[in-house]
Amino acid sequence: ETAPAEADSLLDQLAHAPRLSAGELGRLGQLAVRLERWDVLRRVVADLAEVDGASGEFDLLRAIAAIHERKNVEALAILEYLREQNPADYDVNLWRAVALLNARSFEAARQTLEALPPDAPPPTGLIAFYWHYARQARLLVAGLFVAGFAVALLDTTIPVFIGRVVGLIANQPPSSLLGQAWPELLGMALVLLIARPAAILLQNLFTHQAIAAGLSNLVRWQSHWHVVRQSWSFFQNDFAGRVANRVMQTGPALRESVVAGTNAVLYILVYGGSAILLMSSNDVRLALPAMLWFAAYGLLLWRFVPRLRRGSREMSEVRSALTGRVVDSYTNILTVKLFARPQDEDQFVRSSVDGARKAERERAIRRAARDRGRRQLPQLAETLDIGLPVPHDSRFAGRERRE
Repeated sequence: ETAPAEADSLLDQLAHAPRLSAGELGRLGQLAVRLERWDVLRRVVADLAEVDGASGEFDLLRAIAAIHERKNVEALAILEYLREQNPADYDVNLWRAVALLNARSFEAARQTLEALPPDAPPPTGLIAFYWHYARQARLLVAGLFVAGFAVALLDTTIPVFIGRVVGLIANQPPSSLLGQAWPELLGMALVLLIARPAAILLQNLFTHQAIAAGLSNLVRWQSHWHVVRQSWSFFQNDFAGRVANRVMQTGPALRESVVAGTNAVLYILVYGGSAILLMSSNDVRLALPAMLWFAAYGLLLWRFVPRLRRGSREMSEVRSALTGRVVDSYTNILTVKLFARPQDEDQFVRSSVDGARKAERERAIRRAARDRGRRQLPQLAETLDIGLPVPHDSRFAGRERRE
């Protein structure tokens, strides 16, 4: 925590201090690595070679010194030995990737770095938590954003094309329609038959091929990496199945909400905004029904999304408790068979099953009320003669947090 110049001076004094123990030499070597004082690290490695009981820390420092001296084969041999002892050691895997880069084994280094979890736990805030994981796949999310924007923009051209075709039919005699308007009709056909399907295909490739498998399992792996390093008391104070359920479901919930937020919300904004601009370009009064539709939809979101969030949280707690009790019974089956009474174990799990059934019923009632509101919005839009779609469940499948 001192200034670099003071730290260097202190490091020189410690490096020349007589009779340092193995632990003190190890800490001195770590400080030398942090300050990139490779001359001090070499002296520490030489001193550790003469001290008994300095195996693990000495091996890692010796590997780092070998990396700095470009002795990549020696460094990799030491690091492979350390990986066999502890495959999940963060520092060992990190320095192994550095040694592989020095040896120009770029593919192996890339695989090592991709499997390396972040050293810091994810933040606690909602937006910070999302960004912590989404930024690791930001190119995929950006690609999904561009593809979704293209799909929404191309869908906006459909009513424009319909109006244009109606105008051509009304103003052109049938005999000369194709002869005079074929370039315009060909352009419409290319947009609808090639550009729009290509944009939808690209959007689906990003969603189902890249993000669905990659981001979900990335979140699962990193969540497991942090959870498994909690203290013994952490696992004693909760059900193993409950903890595992949270780890397994966080990835899909985060992925689906990111995909839904990118696809559905962007689609509504682009499609609805384009509709308002097109109608207001003819007459501002024509855009009033669309504005009322947006206001009504925003009011519904403001009214029901907090309720859905609370209901999803409660449902997640109920399902996690149920999974935890079932898994806990199977995990401790020897104790259950030897000491527990079947009636008590049945009641232990049955209470969670009843709670899950009640929560599912309440959730079904809320979903029915929400779906009824969704069906009424398109009817209102049709009555007002505006072409604004209300997204179906498939586009908003990730809005609710998966329990």
